[in-house]
Amino acid sequence: MWGKPESPKRTSSTFSANSGETTYIAADAEFNGKLTLKGSARIDGKIQGQIALNGDLIIGPSAVIDANIQAGAISISGEVRGDIVAQESLELCSTARMKGSIFSKQLKIDQGAQFIGTSRLLEDAKQPARPSEEIPAAANHGKEAEAEADMEDILKPLDPLEEEQTDSDNPTASRNVAYGRTKSRRR
Repeated sequence: MWGKPESPKRTSSTFSANSGETTYIAADAEFNGKLTLKGSARIDGKIQGQIALNGDLIIGPSAVIDANIQAGAISISGEVRGDIVAQESLELCSTARMKGSIFSKQLKIDQGAQFIGTSRLLEDAKQPARPSEEIPAAANHGKEAEAEADMEDILKPLDPLEEEQTDSDNPTASRNVAYGRTKSRRR
């Protein structure tokens, strides 16, 4: 009678925000499902599933994300496991821990950041379908295997201890993919 009124419980695992403002997800919040936002967002909590927004995304140092992400510009200070498509840029701050594939026009990795995975320029990569553009099974007409094969080519994991990317203009410089550091090889 005198207590707080109960808030309505969400039955859907999909949440959409339509305002053009910044959406905040606090450090004590947990979300499981598909998060679709119009505008920008800052996440400090735990999210599992899928994140798609047309604005910028800041992932705070206390955030733990296990999701595929698509946004404009993305800045990561927390922990992320999943594939990321950054339409503009991606920054891994010094406290970031990232495991997955990155597709971005620009990539900045600060000293101290941990990155295990692959990164490709968005122009060079076959851009995966946006998480918010799911194709209904009836309209697919058996193209699922073809789409899966394309995604496997894009997301094919590299063993960072065995394989290095070499700069074609400078054959003595290579980039260790797992740690984002450049080193020189002498022959």
